[in-house]
Amino acid sequence: MTLPPIDARRARDLIARFPGLPVLVAGDVMIDRFIVGRVTRISPEAPVPVVHFQTEHVRLGGAANVAHNIAALGGAVSLIGVVGSDAAGARLREQLAATGVTADGLVEDRSRPTTEKVRIVTERNQQVARVDYERDADVDGGIERQIVARIGRLGAGAKVLLVSDYLKGAVTRPIIEALVELKAAGAPLIVDPKIPHLACYAGATLVTPNHHEAETATHRRIRTDDEAREAARDFRARAACDAVLITRGEHGMWLSDATVEGAIPAVAREVSDVTGAGDTVARSRPARPWPKRRSSPITRRALWSASSGPRHSHGKSSRTRSKFWVLGSGFLVPEVPLPREHHRTAVFVGGGDDLCVADGPARLRDRGRARLRDGVQAVAKRKERI
Repeated sequence: MTLPPIDARRARDLIARFPGLPVLVAGDVMIDRFIVGRVTRISPEAPVPVVHFQTEHVRLGGAANVAHNIAALGGAVSLIGVVGSDAAGARLREQLAATGVTADGLVEDRSRPTTEKVRIVTERNQQVARVDYERDADVDGGIERQIVARIGRLGAGAKVLLVSDYLKGAVTRPIIEALVELKAAGAPLIVDPKIPHLACYAGATLVTPNHHEAETATHRRIRTDDEAREAARDFRARAACDAVLITRGEHGMWLSDATVEGAIPAVAREVSDVTGAGDTVARSRPARPWPKRRSSPITRRALWSASSGPRHSHGKSSRTRSKFWVLGSGFLVPEVPLPREHHRTAVFVGGGDDLCVADGPARLRDRGRARLRDGVQAVAKRKERI
């Protein structure tokens, strides 16, 4: 069974409900830091590239990025998580304040660092190395009690409860139980899961595993809709949740609950940099479902910035020259045309200086990237931030 599609009018009506909607996000907050440089030689000390530093970007990650995305759609977000008493924690609070996310729910734990992922990448967005600052042991004792108390205080008026679990220690059984208690007041509880915590999610309204996670949890192979149906039913029983939404990449998603089940088709897009977008599925259940693939924080912002733009028309355009919505280095670049012979609208997504044509002939994509990179640099100089 394929679930009925959501038409454009219904999609606009749903998105229009976000402004002012009180949402509580709980989970593993983190900072994503990108150190960008140029590689021209190999080190004489070891067979590794030497990266000549050019710039550095900081983005919200994990549950903090989920909260940021909801705030970008107009939601009134309260964020609950754990940070360290360090510079990364201070930077995370500053970023949250700049995006309008309430950070009163952050609990400071002096025994652990703020989770920070530092990626060293080239100017062509090729990742050279990643350094993780983290302590992933579960919070306990006083820290756990503080988190539970803040859930009760900040979640009392929430209309939606959302958990973003990255196995970094901020999601434990007592914390989920505190959220399930709030669910009893009528707010749905949506969980973006990690399989080692599957037993903790009992009582959730919706759990959103990707197909690899669903295969791991159910010991079933998922390649067809029939296999997805059986895996979803099994997963729902194992997780003891009301419903499950399995994200299947270019194959779309499979939704299953006690009253309805079926496929939700996806619109495939070619993406060159893929670093974590299950957040997007969990936070919004978008009108045009995006595959749950790993995409950079910049990519996630690009998708929603593009889809909420007034001239976005689901990949179609009546203009004779293509217009594009592009995000690079934190800047939105409108209306950057490809060569004249390409007449189809595309969405370009990517992190940092990585720009990818989502549609169009391969011979034009490289030319488009070059033009777009120039456009991004020009806009960056004018400081036209989104």
